[in-house]
Amino acid sequence: MDIIYHINFVNAADYGVPQKRERVFIIGVRNDLNMIYEFPDTTHSNNNKHKQPWVALNRVIDSLVPEDPKYYFSKRAVEGMKNAKKYEKRFVARFKWPLLNYN
Repeated sequence: MDIIYHINFVNAADYGVPQKRERVFIIGVRNDLNMIYEFPDTTHSNNNKHKQPWVALNRVIDSLVPEDPKYYFSKRAVEGMKNAKKYEKRFVARFKWPLLNYN
């Protein structure tokens, strides 16, 4: 069975998806189907005035900043993380473990 492969790099934003992410699409079509596959035309563009503009993420998500405090670190937790990083640097400098990158 022979197959014809069609390969295209597709940017999701060019099709109305609110993310600029390129993907490789590989479509295989059997020869016995006598079909010619064509990738769909893009519907959106960042610089073509004849197409719709790319969709911004804030157009599809109500709020990018959550209002519920459970999604935020407390001040105490933030200070703990800052202090832990300082302690970690002192600890590594003191013992000089050979497998660690010290830069």
